[in-house]
Amino acid sequence: MQAIPSHQLTRPTSPRPSLTIHVVCAWCDRPMRGEPQRAPAAQVSHGICHPCARQHFGIVL
Repeated sequence: MQAIPSHQLTRPTSPRPSLTIHVVCAWCDRPMRGEPQRAPAAQVSHGICHPCARQHFGIVL
C-alpha cells in the first residue's frame, strides 16, 4: 500500500450544514431577540433578557 502525498489530498467539497444557535434567557428560558421557539436539536446559547436583568440585578438594559 502506497501513501498518498499530502499535496494530492483534498478536502470534501460538500457544504457544511448550517448551524442554528438559539439564544434564550438563562433565568426565565424565554427566547431572546425575537427568535422563534427553538427546534429540539438546535444549539442553545444563553443570555439575560431585559425584564430579568431589571428584576434580579436592578440593571436597565
